[in-house]
Amino acid sequence: MKFTFAPETSPLEGYTIKRAVHRGGFGEVYYALSDSGKEVALKLLNNNLEVELRGVRQCLNLKHPNLVTIFDIREDQDGDHWIVMEFIGGRGLYETLQRHPNGMPLDEILQWLEGMTAGLSFLHDRGIVHRDLKPANVFSDQDIVKVGDVGLSKYISESRRSAQTQSVGTVYYMAPEVCHGRYGREVDVYAMGIMLVEMLTGQVPFDGETTAEILMKHMTAEPDLSGVPEQVQGVIVAALEKDPDKRIQDVEELERRFRSSVEGPQPTDFGEAGRASSPRSRPINPAKPSVAASEPIHPTGSVFSLAAVSAAWAQFPVPVKWVIGGMAAFLLLETGLLSYITRGAFFGISVSLGYLLVSRFFGSKNSQPAKATMQAAAMQSPPAPQPVDEEPILRRQSMSPQPPSQPLRAQRTARKAVCLNPATPRFIPKRQRLTDLTNSLSISLAATFLVTLAVYLTTSLLPQVVHAVYFGTVTMLAAWAMIVLCKLREGRTGDVIMRRLTQGALGLGVGFVAAGLKDYLMLSTDPLIYAEEAFGETWVVGRILVASGTGYPTMAAFMLFFGILFAARRWWWQTDSFRRSRFRISSTLLTLLVGAVVAGVLDFPGALGATWALAISAVVQLSAGWTPPAERLLNETPDSLAGEAMPPREQMPVASA
Repeated sequence: MKFTFAPETSPLEGYTIKRAVHRGGFGEVYYALSDSGKEVALKLLNNNLEVELRGVRQCLNLKHPNLVTIFDIREDQDGDHWIVMEFIGGRGLYETLQRHPNGMPLDEILQWLEGMTAGLSFLHDRGIVHRDLKPANVFSDQDIVKVGDVGLSKYISESRRSAQTQSVGTVYYMAPEVCHGRYGREVDVYAMGIMLVEMLTGQVPFDGETTAEILMKHMTAEPDLSGVPEQVQGVIVAALEKDPDKRIQDVEELERRFRSSVEGPQPTDFGEAGRASSPRSRPINPAKPSVAASEPIHPTGSVFSLAAVSAAWAQFPVPVKWVIGGMAAFLLLETGLLSYITRGAFFGISVSLGYLLVSRFFGSKNSQPAKATMQAAAMQSPPAPQPVDEEPILRRQSMSPQPPSQPLRAQRTARKAVCLNPATPRFIPKRQRLTDLTNSLSISLAATFLVTLAVYLTTSLLPQVVHAVYFGTVTMLAAWAMIVLCKLREGRTGDVIMRRLTQGALGLGVGFVAAGLKDYLMLSTDPLIYAEEAFGETWVVGRILVASGTGYPTMAAFMLFFGILFAARRWWWQTDSFRRSRFRISSTLLTLLVGAVVAGVLDFPGALGATWALAISAVVQLSAGWTPPAERLLNETPDSLAGEAMPPREQMPVASA
């Protein structure tokens, strides 16, 4: 690894570099001596200069024994910016974990925990959240634990794990709400809970082969606590709650509850045998009050919950997912199950509409007397005794009052790389947008051919070559229309309703061309487009013949089918380069069901409509450009800082789904 400056050089006046320490996405770090002999760490900023400097200035005057001190920000003769920081010569928590692959001694865990808690509490009391807490950012200097990189954005971090060697260094310690743009002190609690598991067992509770798999586990799976002692599992579960409002609310409470759970007779299964009862074990501080002797393990919910099913589906290899998805599509199209699903959807929609109408016109009126009765009873009866809240008693007496929180920042233009999604506003240069569009349109030709060939060979829907030509042409036309529309608007914000209406209008045009091509190929009375499930009645709206009553769809039916299909789905989530994965089988099957339901509403062949919907979704996803999560940092202009001021929890921005 070649660094910019060699030892014994002085690129920054007043300091002499002695050796290089580290290089990452932010720049380079050197060990240096000042002219007076003071040891410092010099960080040369190479990338994301504005973001780095803004975060450092925010934390420049923070001074605490458990935080790495930032001394100054300097500029050299070449205009390069340097950050002068305290040099930590001791070991880091990352190196300590490497020396204890099966878990650390309990007394060392408590020492690291106490130091991290003190440093983070100092930040939280001043309205700042670290947001990048992990072992690589925690150090020990002369038995004093220090939290580093306060106020600095981190993009690339060395790690012993495969997913961290990509572009994201915090995925193993990232709270689920970060993907929704919510950054409260609870994200540091979550990261500390992950680190406690790693210190106890040597393994993180959420692991996987890819970044996407690890993120999915953070959001849906239960943590792997198989190696964690039973008496502390409840504390860890409370620190790793998916919902930040249900999570332990501050690091002080996490430390108290962890300490209280290990009071009394010490166990022998903390890491290596016998270390918990080692003479080196430090006694629990009697000044720290304790809560319950042990914490209950939170229920994990039903194994048939949607989250459990999603987590189980994520574990399947990609080829297995393709096989399962193909079998599901084949069964829906060839066994008649689609008609039953369509009828069930009609029934469900009807019941839902009926319920909404009844509750809208009758429920609100009937609820008023009951509400008034409850209010009157509440006024007449004394309030029920409330349980004693021990939280104020348990808080440290020395904790300084919370200063007024800073006003909420303007809407962020980007998020962490792993959380960038189609809803993330971003700037895309015209040349890059045009290149992505042309590449997607070119790939769609091959994708359309493969999808049409698969339908032709595996189903009885397209018995003749002319049917395959017609099906493939309309599929390619629809995919092109959707790719062009969505790619031209990619990265831009706007009203979702207007976007759906625009897609619907584009679908009307595709339906018009599809109906005209049907007549040109003399397929107007072909069995391919005959709707056996048609109502058999003429349907005229004004002067528009929607249904002829013969079972063959009219031009209006074609236009309505594609118009409703285009408006009903969020197609921009299937074409955006920041979508979750290049191809999602679940999204394709959902589009198939939507096509079947829309075809059932109209006098339109259900099998053809559902297959068209499936084919368009498949071609769009296979063709549209896609950026892997680990590479999205290249397109990110982040406004996220590891030490960004923390707004009030009720003001935290949440990305819309």
